[in-house]
Amino acid sequence: MEAQQARADLLKWKLVIVAAVGGVGLGLSTSTPASPLVLILIPLACFYVDLLCQHLNLRIQLIAQFMRLVGYPNDDKDSPLMSKYERYVLIMARSPEDVFRLESWALRWSTLALSALVGLYGVWLAIAGPEAAVGAALIGFGAAGIPLANVTDRLYNERRTRIELSGLSGPLAEEALTHAPKSKRRRR
Repeated sequence: MEAQQARADLLKWKLVIVAAVGGVGLGLSTSTPASPLVLILIPLACFYVDLLCQHLNLRIQLIAQFMRLVGYPNDDKDSPLMSKYERYVLIMARSPEDVFRLESWALRWSTLALSALVGLYGVWLAIAGPEAAVGAALIGFGAAGIPLANVTDRLYNERRTRIELSGLSGPLAEEALTHAPKSKRRRR
């Protein structure tokens, strides 16, 4: 539950960080002039927040997979229902319409779009005025944000698949089963 709340908070912070940095970089404040060089922080901040969100997603999925494999405590009256729920969630996640892809899609495409906008603004600065060096930096960082978004998505998908296809075996299984309620212990 805490991981889900932290993930929601991070998604909000991505918007706040981009808005604040963008406002300073574009000079949207009446009290300070534009500082376009700070816009290089947008792709980096997006990448960082995306990594943290995907890490929290993986943590949640790892807990769910553990509960699928080991089960819930006997004293929990809802344990059979929760076990069925976790199995259903896994089936839905593995379906072609993966019901959980929307958040990852939003993370990736917002980073791609914002990185592209930073790069395009850099092109405009390089062509339009005396700030060619700043424009070149923005082009470079904007361009770097695109593969970073794709790498984050690929790494997340690889790890998610590994979690979903995992089963407990070897010493890890023995230790996990030692701590599981006796009625929920499974021998493989």
